[in-house]
Amino acid sequence: MISFVKGRVEDIGRDFVEIDVNGVGYRVFTSKSTLNRLTPGELVKLHTQMILREDSMSLFG
Repeated sequence: MISFVKGRVEDIGRDFVEIDVNGVGYRVFTSKSTLNRLTPGELVKLHTQMILREDSMSLFG
């Protein structure tokens, strides 16, 4: 389980943010209100919930 990610905002999508954590990019799906508060290059910490399915693995925060 990944309970949080802490790193630099690399990209902001329609419903996700990509965070660079020591050279590894994590895509975290999140709300519009959270996305609106983020800026590229900003250092952030997002608490997450990992969802495992038969055909996918996703992080929500």
